Amino acid sequence: MANHLKWETKLINRPVYSLNAENPLRMSLTEHKEKTAARFDMHYEIELGILVSGSMKRYYQNLEITLKPGDIWICGMWEPHGFRITKLPCKTIVFPIYPQLLLGVLFEELPDFKPFSFFTEPPAERPKLNKKQRAEILRIAKRLEKIYFCKGKERLALLRVQLYELLLTLYASRKSPKKTAAQATPETINIIDKAIRMVFASKILVTEEAAAKYCGLSKNRFNKVFAETTGMSFYKFALKYRLSNVAGRLLHSEDPLKAIAADWGFFDASHLHRLFVKHYGCLPGDYKKQYSGKTPAK
Repeated sequence: MANHLKWETKLINRPVYSLNAENPLRMSLTEHKEKTAARFDMHYEIELGILVSGSMKRYYQNLEITLKPGDIWICGMWEPHGFRITKLPCKTIVFPIYPQLLLGVLFEELPDFKPFSFFTEPPAERPKLNKKQRAEILRIAKRLEKIYFCKGKERLALLRVQLYELLLTLYASRKSPKKTAAQATPETINIIDKAIRMVFASKILVTEEAAAKYCGLSKNRFNKVFAETTGMSFYKFALKYRLSNVAGRLLHSEDPLKAIAADWGFFDASHLHRLFVKHYGCLPGDYKKQYSGKTPAK
């Protein structure tokens, strides 16, 4: 497992940005004054960030990356993610983005440019920048620092232009065309959001049939929409959510695996054991000993 941090969904901050069609974009400019312990959050809005100076580690549930000045990071809808400042002085620029903002972004010259797809790719497959592209990102960051202090509608328009330039730089970073997730629509975004909220509201297994019915679709149609929009199946998403909570329970309690399995909707301890090993690459007991220093109850 690449990520050695303790993930527990209940302990992840869930900020509310209250973005909408009239106010679809926000920018924060932060100068971090001290190195930090890892912090985690997840939110409805997609996120694009720039490391302007210093260095930091970014964490996803199965990936850890180190960023240097000019690097960017991306987070999808309701995607758990974290960071830790590792070198000062450290300055960051962060865009929380209302997902619908990117749905209608089209350039006739670039028919395969689908910016929302950047936010649905698995973290390991997201764009990586070379030295020249990082320098371009830093030039954009300088313009953004000036825009940050503007006010009114002009500020939002300027931020939107710079966001599109950032996304075009990411597009240019791809060495060759690749198959991307289907272009999302307001309808599919709302469907995905409803299904994800349904998962978060339940500790037991949410089946594809139940989620499809809740969203007013057939099972086949729902599965197709979810997979094409997010880049993963609904089953895999719901399973990852429950397993992340199991991992947190192992680290923060002495409950036996049998009780944890029953609480999180697995058939029995053996069923949970098998899926945990497949997802995390280690036994539940080894996970607990390695990351909490304790031996799990049987």
